[in-house]
Amino acid sequence: MSDANGVVILSSREQWRFGHIDQLSDAALEQINAQRQFLDEPLPLLGRRLPDDTLVMEAQGEDERFLITSSSLSTLGWSMHYLSPVQPLYTSARNMLLAGLITLSALLLLGLWLRERQKRHRMRDAQAQIIQQTNIRLEERVQERTRALEDAQTELVQAGKLAALGTMAAGIAHELNQPLSGIRTYAANGKRLLAMGRQEMASDNFQRIQVLSKRLARLIEQLKLFARKGGSLESVDLQASLNFVLELLEERFQQQKVRLERNGAWQQPLLVRGDEVRLEQLLTNLLGNALDALNETPDGVIYLHAEIIPTQVILTIHDNGPGLPPEVIEHMFDPFFTTKPVGKV
Repeated sequence: MSDANGVVILSSREQWRFGHIDQLSDAALEQINAQRQFLDEPLPLLGRRLPDDTLVMEAQGEDERFLITSSSLSTLGWSMHYLSPVQPLYTSARNMLLAGLITLSALLLLGLWLRERQKRHRMRDAQAQIIQQTNIRLEERVQERTRALEDAQTELVQAGKLAALGTMAAGIAHELNQPLSGIRTYAANGKRLLAMGRQEMASDNFQRIQVLSKRLARLIEQLKLFARKGGSLESVDLQASLNFVLELLEERFQQQKVRLERNGAWQQPLLVRGDEVRLEQLLTNLLGNALDALNETPDGVIYLHAEIIPTQVILTIHDNGPGLPPEVIEHMFDPFFTTKPVGKV
């Protein structure tokens, strides 16, 4: 608190008493000295005002800047001054500024994140729309291709029927050719034997013709089971089936002068489970193919090797012919593949 001349008479800081805030005028100083109001106190200047109306004063041995707020009292012309340190205000202002900057940065980042999120949503919606349109076009193409495939399938079924008929005809001709060849052979031999007066031997040939005729009947009967899994399995004498096939091919063996060699396992019964007719068809095909391979080979030999192991009989057939070229081996297991000329079975 300062008096009418601006001299501090009361203060929360003892060192500021009897000082003055603003410069004392000469008249005020003469009046104070004349009245000996403050005795011999030096009445120092406590601080200096800055252009921004703040006051720099000494506090605790250092200059400190204060924001001064003054209020005049009507009594005696005194004034009350409230000094606020500027440094804490600056610190508070700085903290508020930093907090504002942080908040602004957070809001900016939030805005950028929301913008990016909306952008991703728009991109996702656009991609979903593109995928949907692509799926629609793809479905339309699939339907078009399906209709085209159905039309092509109808044509293929018709072509397949014709091909199946041709394949079946070739298979039937192949299966029936060997018994018919045997029948022709036995009939020719029987005719010669009758001409020579050997009725008993001719009768034996005619019995064999009867057996072959029954076999043909069985083959034709099996054509009715073409769409089924196969006939029933039974115990079959491999030795007897081989002898029957050799009788059918006897004329070809003699014409080509091909020898047949068997190992010692054939001296005992060889029983296997299977279908007798199909086993005979298999042996006929294998031996017939071997004879075809030896057609131009002098001193041809076909080797039959049987090996008995527990629960199995392994039959190996090989010859001393020229073998198969690589381009034929690649197609060897293709159904009805053949190297024979057209019309020959």
